[in-house]
Amino acid sequence: MKKDVDLSRRKFLLGGAGAILGGAIVGSIGGSIIKPGIAHAAMPGYFPRPTNLLDENLARKFGWHHYFKSGG
Repeated sequence: MKKDVDLSRRKFLLGGAGAILGGAIVGSIGGSIIKPGIAHAAMPGYFPRPTNLLDENLARKFGWHHYFKSGG
C-alpha cells in the first residue's frame, strides 16, 4: 500500500462491506439462474465389479519402490 494514501478505517470498512455485499448479491442471482437438473441413480450393473482381488504383496512392493527409490 502506498504511504500517501488518504484512507481512513471507515472508508476501508465501507469498501470491504460493499464488496462482500455485492458478491453475495451476484452469487445469489447466479445461483437462482443456474438450477441443477434432476439427479438419477445409476442403473444396476452400470459400474463394473472387479473380477480379482487386490494383490497385497504387489501393492506393498510398489509402495516400497515409490517411497525409497523415487524419493516419495
